[in-house]
Amino acid sequence: MEQDIKLLVRQFKALSNEHRLNLLLQIIAHEHLHGRDQGCLINELVADWRICAPTISHHIRIMESAHLIDVEKAGKFIVARVNLETYERHMRLFRVRPEAEHMEALLRRPTDIVKGD
Repeated sequence: MEQDIKLLVRQFKALSNEHRLNLLLQIIAHEHLHGRDQGCLINELVADWRICAPTISHHIRIMESAHLIDVEKAGKFIVARVNLETYERHMRLFRVRPEAEHMEALLRRPTDIVKGD
């Protein structure tokens, strides 16, 4: 229980930075639109940000160590995905939406999205 609290504190600290919160929300939106298979290229998300690459890498490391995202390298690029275990835990904790419906929407592929959805 104490470890869970410490991890939650780390996650809240990570999300207290506007750039990291914005990045996480963009990753969630990307996965909602494109599915999780291909992952989300960080350099595409932050292309118009006025932050240098080392700072973005720093934010990514903080989010990864807080278990908010999962990261893999693809050559020179960083591919990120939402850590589903953490995401599901936060959904239950804050009761944002019925979990099954929200997770289904998050994992949906573009071909599954119907107009008016």
